[in-house]
Amino acid sequence: MESPIKSGGIFTRQATGLVRQLSFTDMFVFNASFVNVGLAVLYMALYVPGFHPGGSMVVATIVAAIIAIPTSLVYGMLSAAYPRSGGEYVFVSRVMGPMWGMVAGWNMMIWGIFYIGVPCALFARYGVAPLLRFAGISYDVPALNGLAEQVGTPTGTFITGLIALVIILLLYVRGTRVWARVQNILFYVGAVAILISIVTLLFASPDTVAQRLSHYMNHVGGSDGYAALLADVTENAESNNAPFSWLMTFLVLSWPCYNLFWSNATTYFGGEVRQQVRAQVFSLPLAVLFSGMFMVILLALAESRFGFGLLGSIARLDPEVLGFTFTPSFNELCAIISATPLLGIVILIGFLYWCVAWAPVAIGAVTRVWLAWSLDYMWPKKFSEVNPRFHTPVFALVFCGVMGMVCLALFAYIPTFGLLVGAFGVFITFMLASVAGLLMPFRRPQQFESSGIAWRIGRLPVISLMGALSILFLAVVEVSILFDPVSGISLSPTYEDGGPFFMLLLNLLVFFCGFIYYAIRKWLLKRRGIDIGLAFNEIPPE
Repeated sequence: MESPIKSGGIFTRQATGLVRQLSFTDMFVFNASFVNVGLAVLYMALYVPGFHPGGSMVVATIVAAIIAIPTSLVYGMLSAAYPRSGGEYVFVSRVMGPMWGMVAGWNMMIWGIFYIGVPCALFARYGVAPLLRFAGISYDVPALNGLAEQVGTPTGTFITGLIALVIILLLYVRGTRVWARVQNILFYVGAVAILISIVTLLFASPDTVAQRLSHYMNHVGGSDGYAALLADVTENAESNNAPFSWLMTFLVLSWPCYNLFWSNATTYFGGEVRQQVRAQVFSLPLAVLFSGMFMVILLALAESRFGFGLLGSIARLDPEVLGFTFTPSFNELCAIISATPLLGIVILIGFLYWCVAWAPVAIGAVTRVWLAWSLDYMWPKKFSEVNPRFHTPVFALVFCGVMGMVCLALFAYIPTFGLLVGAFGVFITFMLASVAGLLMPFRRPQQFESSGIAWRIGRLPVISLMGALSILFLAVVEVSILFDPVSGISLSPTYEDGGPFFMLLLNLLVFFCGFIYYAIRKWLLKRRGIDIGLAFNEIPPE
């Protein structure tokens, strides 16, 4: 083991080669991209109206934004106190002990890899395919329609997603700052698409929506498509017009929460962030508020212009009944009712970024967790090697890409692996981090007082208060996930042929495997004469 050097009451070790190069703007873009306004609205429009009669997307999103703030503040303050790359693993292990840190990091690593593959598939399914179909219909190019159908197949989704994954990896290898510059540009393109969507929805009259939607659908599949849609809206009028229900809105809650609680992207890059306290503590809740505001605006306009019933029927019906080979999503609907085909294409191009935005952030997060593990002897040393030219862990990035490719295939070919299947497990990790925030002032008082976040309300540490609120709110969201009929997670072994129950067991298995891995690794290190506890008396190097 390297000789530790005592500094300011805590231990640090030699540098890794990572460079503090990410600004406050970079951090805001990383966090807002992880929250992901576009994908949140796209998925809520697909999975809420048709399956939650009486539920309110707007109310659920407002509640979600409020209850996500304590978690974002806990993550921001802990990352400011432990300014190192590795996310929950670093601060949970230093506050609660190595076993809990390993479990938190393991859980996040497994699901982080899964959510590298998922957005690459979404890039194909909800990004490229709708863009090609809209362009083909708008400019009467049948070849583009055929290509859209191919991209929408499992194999087309896999190939298109793989291309996106390789491009992201190549940019990442060139350096975190290189990707940050590219991401900032793409974020602004995505933001333009959001603004155009808002303006389009704001000024589209009900007659305009009906006229353009019917013209588009009839062009694709003949006159029967729009008529079938209206017939389903009429047939389900009772559920479509159901009075507001707090119960159904509670079940909707898991959908906006899954996005809004993900404002913690930059905590995994702690060793590459300048001005830690300002960048971490303030960029996380700012991303929640910014994203929550635009989600509410988009969802309110979507309900107003399309109608809860019409959105529900589009989601419920087999796309072939409507004349489509795949269901039109929110971004394509906005493009359809836009003033010109060119504006529609701009909307769809901007949504390409929102579909894939999770992937690069997840790649960076997973590789930084591996780096932190490796420095603590919990993972092969190869994963902490940083390329001296690019200042990035190239080997870890390549390995991460291979694992992401496997998860891309799982999501593309196996329907059971839906968007929210890892949500239950991810929120357990968020709860562990919140417990660390609650306990830090009492278990690590010296580090707390010298951390720059030793704020109090009276005698109560702010981070402890936020940690307690975060635990409570996360528990509420977990219940919502378990009882939401379309979350992909269920307590019932017989619901949907047992698939959702299997995913619940998988979430729990992944979590408990963290304990098993830690026990095995500790035993192996002990056989080599290495006291793992010494490493956790130090803050990892940067």
